[in-house]
Amino acid sequence: MYYYFYGGLYQPPFMNNGPNAAMDYWSRSLFQRLQALIDFEGLPEGSAEAAPDGPVIQYAWDKDAFKFGLFMLGYQIIFRSKTYGVVPQPGTLSGFGLQYQPAGAIVNTPYFQFSRPLKLGLEAELIKLTPDYFGVYDIITKYAAELKEIDTSIKSAARNSRLAYALVASSDKSARTLQAVREKVINGDDVIIDEKIMKDKANPDSLPWYQFDRDVKNSYLLGDLLDARRTTLVDFYREIGVRMLDDKKERMLTAEVDAGKAETFIRSEVWIETLKESCKKVNAMFGLNIVPKLNQPDIPGGGEEVMSDVRE
Repeated sequence: MYYYFYGGLYQPPFMNNGPNAAMDYWSRSLFQRLQALIDFEGLPEGSAEAAPDGPVIQYAWDKDAFKFGLFMLGYQIIFRSKTYGVVPQPGTLSGFGLQYQPAGAIVNTPYFQFSRPLKLGLEAELIKLTPDYFGVYDIITKYAAELKEIDTSIKSAARNSRLAYALVASSDKSARTLQAVREKVINGDDVIIDEKIMKDKANPDSLPWYQFDRDVKNSYLLGDLLDARRTTLVDFYREIGVRMLDDKKERMLTAEVDAGKAETFIRSEVWIETLKESCKKVNAMFGLNIVPKLNQPDIPGGGEEVMSDVRE
């Protein structure tokens, strides 16, 4: 629902209920997996402290909304307001400094409309995910599109494996009957009895349809497609920096395991280091203690040889 409350800064990709439903599913699924990779400690909690001019209000940060904006937009603009305390907001970057880095931030949301850009380093700071100020939704789109195509092929292969014939009917009536029988087969009926199919008054000795047999065993692709989906998911995990063991069935040497870890190290390390550096600036400016951390699943191993058949 965050798409509708950010002034059009986020392009809503999850809007289809028709043929692109698989794309929507994988987009949301992969985005949630990506969000689980990085967590934050020390985000401001709601409070009201006494001050000479009255209570100082600090509204609590919504972690889900904060992480959503961070991964989608690539950064969050942090500044102090009189009404809400230190807040994160979406916005656009403006100007450039000596090294062509952004110098200002334009915030125009339902709660804040500033007449000029906020000066970064003086009035506001950024918590950013990537060094180039972009989000990581391009990763989601790439792998969601691939998984959508594989899912479509899986469904087609599953249907085709149930009925391995091309049927040619002698009349519309026979075609409708055959279509009804086909639907029963696809729906899982193990026995279908239909007297009409067996009768042809013009030629009682023949059936009113012809069949073309297909070699189901040699054209059965469902297992390969399921492996392709798993491989694509493993590639996605490695892309975002989740350590994954190789798909080899035999034992792996420690050097091979270490090489697999290095393969996934770079991108996640860039993200976490960028977050640490930007959070350090935000903490210094506003007296906060926000700490990003990288979540990694436990991977079995530790000896000279490890088994590699645990894939996800």
